[in-house]
Amino acid sequence: MKTIRKYYDMFFQGIEIICVLFQGAMVLILAYGVFMRHVINNSPRWTDEISLFCMIWFSLLGAAVALKENRHIRIQFWNSFLPPKVMKGLELIVHVIVFIFLLWFLKYAIALTNLTGSTKLTGSGIPMKYLYVSEPVAVGCMIIAAIGRVGEIIGSKS
Repeated sequence: MKTIRKYYDMFFQGIEIICVLFQGAMVLILAYGVFMRHVINNSPRWTDEISLFCMIWFSLLGAAVALKENRHIRIQFWNSFLPPKVMKGLELIVHVIVFIFLLWFLKYAIALTNLTGSTKLTGSGIPMKYLYVSEPVAVGCMIIAAIGRVGEIIGSKS
């Protein structure tokens, strides 16, 4: 089990590094676009598209990391007066429902990606499928995170 946990953590550390790279690229590209627009008076069309591309990948992969670390916004009202075993059961039910929803979402994310295969972004010429493939990739990462959360809940001693 420790080996699985080690690879699980390494996988999500890699996802975090990818998120940092996408966020850094987005900032640099936007800074370049603003500089070109306001100083040089020659704004490249591709800067907005590529920064949006980076933002979408960063956001969706970041959601997977947030699910893994249990950092999503949630209401903790019940925590103050429900017994820990009941809370553990509720948390398990919630994460199983999330897992089922993600499986359903994955089906439609793949279908959407297949629909956008031939279209291209107008400014950069990058195929739209590289933008939309972020959905099934991120949902796959979220499925792995949901499985990890369920395992953590079952394995916890409360």
